[in-house]
Amino acid sequence: MKKSSPLLSLVLLLGACATSGAAVTPSVPAVPSAVDAALLGDDAVGLADAANRLCGYLATQEERRLGFELARKAHALAPRDKPVALTLARCAYFRADWEPDPKVMTEVAQAGMDAASAAGAKDKEPRSAYLFGLNLGLVMQHKGLEALSLLSQEIEALEAARAEPEQDLGGPLRVLGALYLKAPAWPAGPGDLEKSLELLEEAATRFPSHPLNRLFFSEALAEDGEKQSAAAQAAMALELARPELWGDYAERWQGQAAALAK
Repeated sequence: MKKSSPLLSLVLLLGACATSGAAVTPSVPAVPSAVDAALLGDDAVGLADAANRLCGYLATQEERRLGFELARKAHALAPRDKPVALTLARCAYFRADWEPDPKVMTEVAQAGMDAASAAGAKDKEPRSAYLFGLNLGLVMQHKGLEALSLLSQEIEALEAARAEPEQDLGGPLRVLGALYLKAPAWPAGPGDLEKSLELLEEAATRFPSHPLNRLFFSEALAEDGEKQSAAAQAAMALELARPELWGDYAERWQGQAAALAK
């Protein structure tokens, strides 16, 4: 039987809670940049397009901060534009995932949740539901025991996202699988090793090129006592986690994979 483990050790490329679709303006300090958002004027679509290009695995921290600012301005200009809202939700995740200040991180991730809701998460639209779940996962990391009350929202969002499992190369499968692996087991929580293994095996099989699919599957196999198989998956994750492909995320994943590959 799976041992209970702290839920919020989830470090994820981590819903049906309906929040306001109005412009999101969290109290996140603007970061000086070589590019002035005023350069693009009030072109919401242009701002969102630039933001999308600045937010991703290969972006620098400065680029992710700028991307978030551009996306926030775009959403303020066009709060009912769903693609723009999706861009803000995406940029908020990449911005918040590397923010060392818990208060700022929570505010940015909350902006991402609000934007994802505006884009359709409240209606279980798969792409917005996935981004809602990613940002909620970050918020939960600093909620302590309060996070347990948010688990049902997280699971509901990720289940909706599974309708498009190809997002982020199996993202909905691996995030939900990791949640079932890391969450406290019944009766304290929804943790379920069997469900975790099923989801993570599917992610690693259907989308084998994403290092996290291999890494999380390795963790689940190790929890199940399959040490040799776990080490093999971890070794593949270590091989796949190249900075040329995944930027600064590669170093984060390499450290986790190296420990499991031994």
